[in-house]
Amino acid sequence: MWATCSNVIEFATSELGQGVLKCSLAYLLGSLATFLPFIARFLGHQDGKHVVATITVYFHPARSAGSMFKALICAFLAFLYAAFVSITSMCVAMLFENLNMLPLGHAVVLLFFCGGGLGFVGWTKQRLSDPLVNVACSLASLSLITVLTKEGDVQRGSLSFAKISQTLKMLILGVSATMAISFLLFPISARKKLRANMVTLTGTLATLLAGITESFLSGSEADMEDAKFLQALAENKRAYGQLDQLVKEAKLEHYVVGTEREYRLEKRLARCLQDINQNMGGLQSAAALQFQILKQAQNLQVSARSRSSFARKSSMVSSPGAWSALEFAPTLTSMDERVNDGSALEQDYGFTYSPQRMFDIFIEHLGPSMVRISEHGLQLITDIAKRSLAFTLKEIFDDLPFGPGPDYNVSFNSKYRTSLDRALSLYRVAREEALASVYREKDF
Repeated sequence: MWATCSNVIEFATSELGQGVLKCSLAYLLGSLATFLPFIARFLGHQDGKHVVATITVYFHPARSAGSMFKALICAFLAFLYAAFVSITSMCVAMLFENLNMLPLGHAVVLLFFCGGGLGFVGWTKQRLSDPLVNVACSLASLSLITVLTKEGDVQRGSLSFAKISQTLKMLILGVSATMAISFLLFPISARKKLRANMVTLTGTLATLLAGITESFLSGSEADMEDAKFLQALAENKRAYGQLDQLVKEAKLEHYVVGTEREYRLEKRLARCLQDINQNMGGLQSAAALQFQILKQAQNLQVSARSRSSFARKSSMVSSPGAWSALEFAPTLTSMDERVNDGSALEQDYGFTYSPQRMFDIFIEHLGPSMVRISEHGLQLITDIAKRSLAFTLKEIFDDLPFGPGPDYNVSFNSKYRTSLDRALSLYRVAREEALASVYREKDF
């Protein structure tokens, strides 16, 4: 029982639980438009007052302030479009009514306003493919269909603003209730969520960089198959998928409070993190390719030795004078006697130890400039490696220029610029030496 109560309390205090509470309260307020007489009289005698509650569901309050501003913009743009199409269609119907050509007016309304107007709504929904735009398109379609097919003003060729006025009132009530709940009860800031997302992203990048570097230097997949590495990889994918949406939501918040310059800096930082994340994926693929090459080389080595051993044993039971494909067995036997040095195998079987030697030579020169990472933490190979690239990058990732939550205020450390420049310089020199050493090997 205590465990159940603990789970309930944990859910109620989580962002998801608070979102459910906010949506429920907003829907309760929206439903009052149908059940409270004085609100119903304010909306008029037309049907459809339940749309106020529908709006609170469409533009739910369990979203950030930036997303709520966008919902407000989308809602009023949908109303303006629906009002424009509705008024224009009624004016066209009135024109043809005055010309005693109302059936032709109905055809024009059906073709241009029903077909074209609703078709444009569908095209916009498909073209932008945004959740809030989809909701606004649904609201516009609902209003247009009611005016064009249900109210009867278009069919009679008359002009009436009653339904349009009611739609505007319902929109104001629904959006006002939703925004009040969103801003007053457990408010969510897209700017803070964006910075928290960046902190999570860079934290996972630090873990991924450590695991990939150690795996590359050691030639083992153990670090990339570790539970901590896999958890960081999953968190990285989740944070990376949310980054673009949070940047868009934070933009509106910055423009409302007048911090546009800060938004531009955060956007540049987000783009840099996306580039680094993609490069980290490239590093992971390169390390995986290294493991694959080494495994293939090991399989070739085992296969060659197995074939040599099989040929040697077969030659012992074969008749010396018999015509057989095993007549070359003495040659294989002699090769088997020299298998320890590997040279015979390389010459006659086409097998080479070059992949293993290539990585050994390359890592021998490049490793100190990167840093070897062990289970005890960062262990520098040499004193020069104190400015190593992997160590410097991990240190920067662990200390993103944001303070602790929930505010995540900017707190930039200027020493990293110099450290990164030195680490890059050291790495470039080591990389050139490593590649030169690899190319000097004749077997490669």
